[in-house]
Amino acid sequence: MSGQTDNRGLGVERPARWERLLPLVLILSGVVAYKNSFVGQFMFDDVSIIVRNPNIGKLWPPLSWAARYVVDLTFKLNYAVDGLNVLGYHVTALAIHLCAGLLLFGIVRRTLLLPSIRNRYGRFASSLGILVATLWVVHPLGTSAVTYICQRYETMMAMFYLLFFYCFIRSTGTSHRRFWTNAAIVACGLGMGSKEIMVTGPIMVLLYDYTFLSSSISECFRKRGYFYISLFLMWIVWTLLYLLSVSSHVAAGTPVLGSISPASYLLSQARVIVYYLRLVFIPYPLCMDYSWQPVNLIGHVWKEFSLLACMLALFLLGLRRRSGFAFLGLAFFIILAPTSSIVPTGDLIFEHRMYLPLAAVIAFVLGAVGSIAIKTRNMPVVCAKLLLVITAWIFC
Repeated sequence: MSGQTDNRGLGVERPARWERLLPLVLILSGVVAYKNSFVGQFMFDDVSIIVRNPNIGKLWPPLSWAARYVVDLTFKLNYAVDGLNVLGYHVTALAIHLCAGLLLFGIVRRTLLLPSIRNRYGRFASSLGILVATLWVVHPLGTSAVTYICQRYETMMAMFYLLFFYCFIRSTGTSHRRFWTNAAIVACGLGMGSKEIMVTGPIMVLLYDYTFLSSSISECFRKRGYFYISLFLMWIVWTLLYLLSVSSHVAAGTPVLGSISPASYLLSQARVIVYYLRLVFIPYPLCMDYSWQPVNLIGHVWKEFSLLACMLALFLLGLRRRSGFAFLGLAFFIILAPTSSIVPTGDLIFEHRMYLPLAAVIAFVLGAVGSIAIKTRNMPVVCAKLLLVITAWIFC
């Protein structure tokens, strides 16, 4: 096992010296991948959210009744520092992206060091963690989320989502349990103030608790009742904020939902989600603004719908066996659910919606590769070959 055991006897290992350099690999990879993005201009929703927003220069009051008040505040801070100079907005976007990547690295590493799976994966926790996080950071499918300025809503939500998970994991194996528990609750609240997708966070952390830490759902609540009650109360606060936001849209006469029916939207999303999965492995062509037509008959998408239904059923069955792969598969579907299920939004497809679900897919694939490598006892060679293939795939 690499590293040194924590002297408090909590079962989490301190990283070895070489492992402490791994975050630098991630950061440098992200900077190289996005070094040419700093000159991107304001476009589409950036104009209404930032350029022509009459309140962009008002730092007081710092918060508003808008559902995404946390990100709106960061736009105001960017404007206060350097006006409409796009450089500051893009630097902030990349910093958020890299922070999210570092958190993902920490989550994967600490998960693989949990007592339930460390005997199998513990020796490779840092190696697999940096592979998952770095590939996620440089993956082309995340380009629109990072470079499209107003999609800071997506990236900040993802950053707080991952911070929420990281703090929760730390709270389960430390003597400072109360601190990390409260930090997780705060991170969840900030994520809910960034984008609505964060409402899936409490569900996912409960599934994580059940899969890796507890023997049953009832044990999760018995051991961490304060934590889950706090998250439930936060749901209520978020709902009130969201209703206030919706009421302001209604009062202004702006549409809240898309014009197609929920049934048509659901059928359309079957094709969209399969397309998202294709882009994970073949990220071409990428597009900022698709013009997809809605699907009205299930006969037009029965193959895609059947495939996704089978995948979802398998993941649900796997969850009963507390499979980590089932957890990752369900994470993909659950995080996408608010925008890719039955609630019609303004557009059928946006690549930035895959920003956080992409991490689950990458972890699933690399976890499967890692399992095969461990069985063949040739992990270093497999990781080296995989890194070469990924590098060639991304930059060639």
